[in-house]
Amino acid sequence: MNHNATSENFTFSELIFIIAMLLLLAVLWLPAMGRIHEASHTVACSGHLKRIGVAAAQYAADNHDTLPAGTTPYPDRRYRWVLAFGKYLSKTPDNERSITIGFNRYSEMPIFCPAAPPDSGFTYGANYCHTPDSNAKLPFHYYENGKPEKSCFARYSRLRPEIMMIGDATSMVAYNPRQYGCEPSRDLSGNDIPDSSGAKYNNYAPDRHPEGMNFVRCDGTVRSASFEEWEQNLNNSGWLYNENYDL
Repeated sequence: MNHNATSENFTFSELIFIIAMLLLLAVLWLPAMGRIHEASHTVACSGHLKRIGVAAAQYAADNHDTLPAGTTPYPDRRYRWVLAFGKYLSKTPDNERSITIGFNRYSEMPIFCPAAPPDSGFTYGANYCHTPDSNAKLPFHYYENGKPEKSCFARYSRLRPEIMMIGDATSMVAYNPRQYGCEPSRDLSGNDIPDSSGAKYNNYAPDRHPEGMNFVRCDGTVRSASFEEWEQNLNNSGWLYNENYDL
């Protein structure tokens, strides 16, 4: 009897030990898998932005060395960067299907940032300024047909290569801090540095990935930037805008 009880107790102890070891391995394994998952999102997002950079170069080559508008009135929506670049990426005619570049609900265009919330509409935004005369080298402006005094297309070859073109965002356009009314005036991150105007982070998404945000520059190269780098550029001359090229 005593021998059998000892044997049973030993077997039960082994079982407890094995369960404890499995739990320990799970505790160690799950964070590592999470980091691998996040890293895969970053790589996929970078690939999507690279495709957008290629589409921008193709668009400029076929459109008198210009880039499309950041946004437009609805009747002129074909000039918006989302539709214009979508046409080149999806190889579709100039129609509504081209807008799949920006929306999560279309799965046939793999441009949706995998790290963005699943209910997001747009996940990338243009470095945009409604008033192009505030900085000569910003890539995207407002366009309204028949009003040349208010509208223009950016000259692709004249853009400074280090300037951001498209990046992680929560809207089709991410407001440049040089646009009137978009100067950083609020501190949402709590570090005593202004990082937003009216829209949260000016519609950028500088904290989407673990290391910050991804963006494609005007020369087609893709890079990542930390929240701190983005915040510094939002408040000073850098890759969001460059004061050396103001009109």
